[in-house]
Amino acid sequence: MTLNYETTEIDVWVMKQYGYRDSWCKLFTMVKSCFHLPLKSLRPLGYLSDGKKVLLRVDFEKLFLYDFRSAQVSYVEGIPDFHDVMFSVGSLVPPSFPVDNSRKKENRTSKSKRSFSFHRDDFLSRGFKLRL
Repeated sequence: MTLNYETTEIDVWVMKQYGYRDSWCKLFTMVKSCFHLPLKSLRPLGYLSDGKKVLLRVDFEKLFLYDFRSAQVSYVEGIPDFHDVMFSVGSLVPPSFPVDNSRKKENRTSKSKRSFSFHRDDFLSRGFKLRL
């Protein structure tokens, strides 16, 4: 989550443990002036392997690297049509979360089959005057 103050700073927050309100912690604060341009949006995409820089998507189309130690920003060049690329899909459910939809699906299917067969039989018995 990013918090963009109208004045001079942008705070980037992360939730260490989902569902716990007290687990939010400020990852870093960035000074807007290091961009030398007005910001419409900013989204952190990931860390570099050294853990000292973060890759940022700015204004939905530009990539920047932000260095925590020096508080410097550098533009990443050479990525064409960046606006069509998706790096990740956000989700509140972890990938390891066990999901068992088979029972729900069976119940829905069996109910709809019963309902359909009841209406079909009712139609046939009235339409053709049959007794079932």
